[in-house]
Amino acid sequence: MGDEAPEEISTFDGKQRYMMYHSEGKGKISAGTAMIVKKGTNMTFNAISDRLCVGRKKVNKNYTITVICAYAPTLPVSENNPKIREDFYEELEAIVRRVSNRDYLLTAGDFNAKTGRDWNDYPENIGKYGKGILNSNGKELLEFCNRQSLILTNTLFRHKMAHRATQRSCVN
Repeated sequence: MGDEAPEEISTFDGKQRYMMYHSEGKGKISAGTAMIVKKGTNMTFNAISDRLCVGRKKVNKNYTITVICAYAPTLPVSENNPKIREDFYEELEAIVRRVSNRDYLLTAGDFNAKTGRDWNDYPENIGKYGKGILNSNGKELLEFCNRQSLILTNTLFRHKMAHRATQRSCVN
């Protein structure tokens, strides 16, 4: 892994041009993470693994935005092989620790987790508008957020229940 060459893509009508940075390189669509930015955006990209990548954009001489894109192991994978989940969070924490305190940090992705509605256990990391019942991946995500002083911002604002998640799960 490392820096990958971006692929130029466009909207269907061809009017807007973008650059797609992918953690597995061009042509591999079965795994990986990706970032898409408007063509001409001056940013750095680093593919860490097929589950993590980092993009950085200097806004001005004082501010840089760091975006970590993550794809956590699914719940069945995590429960059948906890080492995979443990390795994922260790790698994610190592990345977060390397980010300057002056950077604006955004960690986004699919964490394959349910964090539940019980915000009392993690009041510094989760809001009152969670969904579902906490599962083991959700517990690991909340523990990571707690260690890194991060907040699950999508739980801070009231949304329709249908808008609180991007996918409905059949598994608790």
